[in-house]
Amino acid sequence: MAVLSEFSACEAESEAVSDPRERSCREFPPAARSLLVTMIESEIIPRLLLAHTDRTMRTTAASIANFGDAHAVAELFLVMDSADIVRRLQTVVDSGVTREQIYLQLLAPVARTLSIFWEEGRCSLDDVARGLYCVGQVLREMHMDHGASDPH
Repeated sequence: MAVLSEFSACEAESEAVSDPRERSCREFPPAARSLLVTMIESEIIPRLLLAHTDRTMRTTAASIANFGDAHAVAELFLVMDSADIVRRLQTVVDSGVTREQIYLQLLAPVARTLSIFWEEGRCSLDDVARGLYCVGQVLREMHMDHGASDPH
């Protein structure tokens, strides 16, 4: 609230121009411009960033959730070709999910789930090895696709 009262005081200084629509940025007193810049930098931009981040997080969570849980995806890694999985994951990337989020929030849990499958006797050690090899192939292919499109 102190910022608004300071802005009102600065605005009173600039009332020399009769029609406010005719004012340019340079016609405001330096104190008013400085206060406006401070308000934009400290209040408006951070709020916009927070609003955008929340929307991105909701999109990310929804996209990864739509792909399936770690158990279902781990079963895919046991039966599908890595190229097919990469194509499916590319649709998730196209929806706004970053590759890093896929690596950390999907592929890492899939690798852990494959080891749980083996511990529970749901698959053989060979199945786990093939599944983990497929995870490695997917990581490699996604990294190569990303590197080809963006060198950074």
